Amino acid sequence: MTFLCWVLKHSPDLDRIWDDGFDLRCSCRRCNKALLKDLAQGWRELDPDVDFSGRGKLRAAAPGHR
Repeated sequence: MTFLCWVLKHSPDLDRIWDDGFDLRCSCRRCNKALLKDLAQGWRELDPDVDFSGRGKLRAAAPGHR
């Protein structure tokens, strides 16, 4: 996480939003961290231990990316 992300929060790359089958996801423009759209919190950093628990296997990357 960059200093700007720490101070100003992440900046979602809204040009590259994709649906993983459950949630909307994208990356931060500054630090490239995976972000998830949360209805209560807005865009937040993806936490695999919390966000993937009990869901089964999700698509790991955006379509067209490896």
